[in-house]
Amino acid sequence: MANDRPSAIDNAVKLFGEAAVVPGASQLLDGNIQAGAAYTVLGLAARVLIGPIGIFLVAADSYSRSVSGKHLHEHLRGLSGS
Repeated sequence: MANDRPSAIDNAVKLFGEAAVVPGASQLLDGNIQAGAAYTVLGLAARVLIGPIGIFLVAADSYSRSVSGKHLHEHLRGLSGS
């Protein structure tokens, strides 16, 4: 998005895009076309191979990467203390 510090509205739009449009929407909104396209392809493949939980995990990782700069597993590793 345009600002260096995203607003709550920006994050809400990204979250809606991930949940209702395609995984990778937040990356696409940030202008990261290559990453957004990769997340979209991975999300659709995960949906076919794993089901709804797969697409949810890919979308969550895309959103996490967009708003914090970290992948989802990096946040989870931080919670476990390792």
